[in-house]
Amino acid sequence: MTRGWVALAIAVCLVAGLAAVPSAGLRDERAAQDGTVVGRPNFRLVVPNDTVATGGTATFSAVLVNDARVLRGGAPREEARVTTAYNVSIRPGTERLPERLADELTFLTGRVPLGTVPSGVSDPIEFRVAVGQLPPGTYRVPFEVTYSYAATVQRNRTVTLRTRTDVVNASLVVRPAPRLRIETPANQSLAPGESESVSFAVTNAGTEAATEVGLTLAVDNGSVYLGTPLDHRARVGFYIPALGPGETERVTVRMGADDATAPGTYLVSGEATYRDTLGDVHEAEWLATGIAVDGGSNASAVSDGGNASAIGDGGT
Repeated sequence: MTRGWVALAIAVCLVAGLAAVPSAGLRDERAAQDGTVVGRPNFRLVVPNDTVATGGTATFSAVLVNDARVLRGGAPREEARVTTAYNVSIRPGTERLPERLADELTFLTGRVPLGTVPSGVSDPIEFRVAVGQLPPGTYRVPFEVTYSYAATVQRNRTVTLRTRTDVVNASLVVRPAPRLRIETPANQSLAPGESESVSFAVTNAGTEAATEVGLTLAVDNGSVYLGTPLDHRARVGFYIPALGPGETERVTVRMGADDATAPGTYLVSGEATYRDTLGDVHEAEWLATGIAVDGGSNASAVSDGGNASAIGDGGT
């Protein structure tokens, strides 16, 4: 656990500890009545790194805080029984999202088992989410926490067990981000047995500028190649100093096709890295387009790079 997580755990434990212990006089008076200890877990979700970028996939960490409540006190051991949650699991409450969010926010992480969570803080939980074209802003996202607990513990050690599901909410901050796309102009194709210069259009379709863009193009078949007939290359790299929102930069590379290449459209894939306006470096998941050989029709961008982008470094 990092220093930051340790500090967070100490802080929330102190708060949880205060919430779990009523005044000593009131606790002793109630416990003396029939010796029954009553309490239950009480959860909230804390998301320290709550910022994700629009148009991409992100992973964020959270902790589940158990601010347990002792409603009728007793011995410390029995109080621990009623404030500890067992068989705890948490899942994004996607069906509870408003329609405008449900269409643009897709969680790739399902139910996460956490086991036993006493009063205090759980281990860090990671959630992966795909963010569509959401406008920048702060959004409330529900999560469902399912658990079992001992609602009461009597003096004769009789325990009342219950299972329940609570809804806890967390805030996610969506910020603007670059989003790179790559396309092949429709008038470009290759002829078998020849090589020629091919230009690809690299566009920032996002809402934030990208700088220091490193782009790598690659082909992965035995018929179409980068370079010349005497100097085949698997990868070729480019550097683009800056791409503002909506801007397009063309990169040109020599490509060719062997004599026996069948007509069709062949995959050209890309990887990219860039810096955002905060200076942070991001990576794209995948960029792709196609190049036609003798009569194949070019495919426009097959995919784009979400909130990170970019494709790599120079090839050989």
